[in-house]
Amino acid sequence: MQTFSEILQLITDDLVDLGATPDALQISDLLRAKNVYLSESDLKHINIAAQTQLIGLGQLNQFVRPETTDILVNAPEEVWVDCGLGLQLHKNVFTDVSEVVFLARRLASLAGARLDDAQPFVDGRLPNGVRLHAILPPIAGACAQISLRLPTKRIIPLDSWNQNLTNHESELLAGVVAGNLSFVIAGETGSGKTTLLKSILSSRPRNQRIVLLEESTEIHLDQPNIISLATRASNTEGKGEISLQDLVRQTLRMRPDSIIIGEVRGGEILEFLLAISSGHLGSGTTIHAKVGKVEERIALLAQLANVNRNFAQEIFKSTIDVVIHCNRSDAGWQISQVIANREC
Repeated sequence: MQTFSEILQLITDDLVDLGATPDALQISDLLRAKNVYLSESDLKHINIAAQTQLIGLGQLNQFVRPETTDILVNAPEEVWVDCGLGLQLHKNVFTDVSEVVFLARRLASLAGARLDDAQPFVDGRLPNGVRLHAILPPIAGACAQISLRLPTKRIIPLDSWNQNLTNHESELLAGVVAGNLSFVIAGETGSGKTTLLKSILSSRPRNQRIVLLEESTEIHLDQPNIISLATRASNTEGKGEISLQDLVRQTLRMRPDSIIIGEVRGGEILEFLLAISSGHLGSGTTIHAKVGKVEERIALLAQLANVNRNFAQEIFKSTIDVVIHCNRSDAGWQISQVIANREC
């Protein structure tokens, strides 16, 4: 006897193609076309399951709140959710492994990607802006792994970040907010780098023209004259890719006061540093790096892009005014250090 999840898998592509909320009649017709016949009671259960599993994030919809940043599925009985205070465990969200696989494949379809034995992992963006990563068994072990990063419009007031700063650190941060100093926000995963960047940008003077570059749109600001550009992956023929490097070059023709990259992870760091060295005050980015390791991290990214390590370090020293380190404690996100990278 097939499980409800297995039965739904038979018709999921057809339901997704309908582009509407499935109703009992549609589900019954699709099952009949697949030679699946159910009792009235079982059909009712399938309809309820469809309403749960085929709308939005399925069983994970219950965790979608303004403060939610990440939803991570490890197993049917192990879902971790971050609402700004660290990951918290939720058990028994799914009935079985097949439900997790089903949701992973459906979300991949919504992201315009395939997820199957031939292509067992996907990295994409859903229509509502949620960033999706999923990977199937056996690569992922016994259960599919789903990682979701949720965009949020919630802005944490900047005052709540800088309660423990020295006078000098506060002056440096004020220069960053005013758009007079270039900056890098550094920290480890989940330390609040993007959240702090949003707090800074939302406090900027409203007449500044800011061009914001991201791999996937995560930063949403209700502020005039902020232009958002996003990268694009190549198509199935390996063509059409638009990288962060490409976007940095385009910004120079858009008359920006400041250029902001959501996060640097590769060779775009050199393009970015060269761009802001031409006089774009207030430009900045975020980077995965521990305290005292930012310059080393930038040099490593430059080397991966076949750029001389010393050259990248010298440009970093001459163009970035301030390095801001943030972390997360039991009390929430906070700024741990604000360091002058050069004489300001």
